[in-house]
Amino acid sequence: MKSQPCPFRVHASRMTQERSFQIKTLVDEHKCVRNFNISNLLSPRWLARHFLKELIMKPNLKCKEMQSIIRTKFHCGVSWSKAYRTRCRAMTIIDGKLTEHYARVWDYCHELLRSNPGSTVQVGVTVNPDETTYFHRMYLCFKAIKEGWKIGCRRVIGLDGSFLKGTCKGELLTAIGRDANNQVYPIAWAVVDIENKANWKWFLELLTEDLNLLDGGGFTVISDQHKGLLEATKEVLPNVEHRQCARHIYANFRKTYSGVEFKNMFWAASLSTVESEFLRKMDDIKEVNPNAYEHLIARDPHTWCRAFFRTDVACEAVENGITECFNAIILDARKKPLLAMFEEIRLYMMDRFYHMLQKAEKWESVVCPAAIKKMNKFGEDLRNWNVNPSGPSIFEARNGLEGFKAIYANNILPVNGRNLWPRTSYIKPLPPLARRMPGRPTLKRKRHATESQDKYSQNKMKVTGKGRTVQCKNCLQRGHNKASCKNPKVTPEPKPKKKMGRPRLDPDISHWTRGGVRGGVRDSRGGARGSRGGRGGNRGGAVGNTGDVVANRGGGVAEVEGGGVAEVEDDTIPEKYLVHLWKAMQDLKQSRYSTEEIKKSLSLTDSHMKQLNDYNDTIEQVLPMSMEEEYPPQIETQDRDEENIPETQPESEEEEEGINDTHELPVHLRIVKKRRPSERIVKTKLKKMGCVGTSSNSPLELD
Repeated sequence: MKSQPCPFRVHASRMTQERSFQIKTLVDEHKCVRNFNISNLLSPRWLARHFLKELIMKPNLKCKEMQSIIRTKFHCGVSWSKAYRTRCRAMTIIDGKLTEHYARVWDYCHELLRSNPGSTVQVGVTVNPDETTYFHRMYLCFKAIKEGWKIGCRRVIGLDGSFLKGTCKGELLTAIGRDANNQVYPIAWAVVDIENKANWKWFLELLTEDLNLLDGGGFTVISDQHKGLLEATKEVLPNVEHRQCARHIYANFRKTYSGVEFKNMFWAASLSTVESEFLRKMDDIKEVNPNAYEHLIARDPHTWCRAFFRTDVACEAVENGITECFNAIILDARKKPLLAMFEEIRLYMMDRFYHMLQKAEKWESVVCPAAIKKMNKFGEDLRNWNVNPSGPSIFEARNGLEGFKAIYANNILPVNGRNLWPRTSYIKPLPPLARRMPGRPTLKRKRHATESQDKYSQNKMKVTGKGRTVQCKNCLQRGHNKASCKNPKVTPEPKPKKKMGRPRLDPDISHWTRGGVRGGVRDSRGGARGSRGGRGGNRGGAVGNTGDVVANRGGGVAEVEGGGVAEVEDDTIPEKYLVHLWKAMQDLKQSRYSTEEIKKSLSLTDSHMKQLNDYNDTIEQVLPMSMEEEYPPQIETQDRDEENIPETQPESEEEEEGINDTHELPVHLRIVKKRRPSERIVKTKLKKMGCVGTSSNSPLELD
């Protein structure tokens, strides 16, 4: 039975004189349950207005949490994508549109100079021929920060660049110092369109002017191996001590020379404190791989080895970890628009200055904790040291508690809200032109293979092909592939031909002295058995209907049906086997067998080989090559196809009669043909091949 539709109805019309609706019809009766799947009524624009307070109080609110709030508050479920669009719209309302941020750059700069006089704020714009103005770059350094660095910070500056993750594209250049406690001390930062030599030179010139670095004498700069940064530092600060981050040096070193052994040796050399120790560590690398030694020497060890660093700057760091630390702290700020990002960094610095000063008030010693910790570590081995005083017990603690307090004494002053910024008469710049990078943009920093994964990583123990050395198929060198090869093509040496097919002899069980010549190899113990005139054997013997032959290694006895016993000498090949052993040896030579392999396959001794070599000079008279091609010796099995043998007539009747005068027929020889030949023809051919025939009383059986 079909259910009746719900009669509930509401009809309303908009009032013309006020912003409200008037209900004209209402049927307040329900016959259906409530439907919660009406998310199409909740648009991202409407939801964004209801999430403004939540996102202001909690800017890192997740989309999953927003779905839960919507389900609880509005009794309706929405998808994750709709929650994400809602969050984006709400953040746009809070932070403002991108064009609004760039349009108020000048106003923000004037507000910073008003609230923090003596600070350095510089904005660069690009003016096109059509008088359109675009934002180019912006530099910021507060007076409190640069004065604190001059008072008590160590004379070390770390330089690095990081990408912006949000709608504002570009890169953030930072200069990070170290305070008296050897902690992070951000000095200046700037937003540029791209990290190149021109922008680094502009940034260093402003930084030099703010910190009075002059030509760099007495100061130290730590950076990565960015080419533009290296060249700009040489031009702006020619006398500065420029250290290169050892982690970046090792990352490039690891691409060619990977492995735990090279890693341990590199860091042992980098952390060496004296030159002699460094040279010993480099000698260890040279012994393992001279090319690895040359690779590191070419990178100027004076820039990445602790043994060559200056001691008056009180910094033994070999890597630029402080800048990476600051980039991780402001990761969320780098996802925001321009002015919101600058404000986030400013607020972080204000809060840091305040808390560092409060922290210093709780210290009991006049020496910073980092210095005490290092002194305690050095003091573990002081009992083995000899102290030579040069005067009264006077100790000097450089950059102690008073110096640390002086660094953070002056803080960044507050800034008015956006609605109180002074209006300037400058042309409002537009956002910089979009510069799309290849590939999908990423938010997480790409970790190098040498960095440890975080504790939540699911691929800690994943086995990959990283670290293996590839070989180029073009130049045959290792370290690159064919796609990136720039060397001329090299033709590889031809590989030796693989032996085709199955070897004719089984090296394990086919021995001419036990199982017959050219391996009757059909029995479990090395023999072969034929039904008629073939080869067969047990324990290496041979049995045939025409005649039975038994050969042993130490000696042999041959029995013929007609009678007769022949003794075989110990170390001499019997004459009846000589021809066939020679032919077997020739076949193995054609199959690329070596002399030792032939001796092992045929169970030959040195005297046997000498006998066969002597026989080689006269073998053509016994077995002409033409006959060998016409009648190749064959090994027959019961299921093997027969081969045609052309018929020929005996040359004379004397040959035909002489066949019956012989005494023996080699039992291993079996001639097979499709058309049955006459007995006289077979005996004639055996006579020409130098084989000994049967007696006249013993019949010759053929298949």
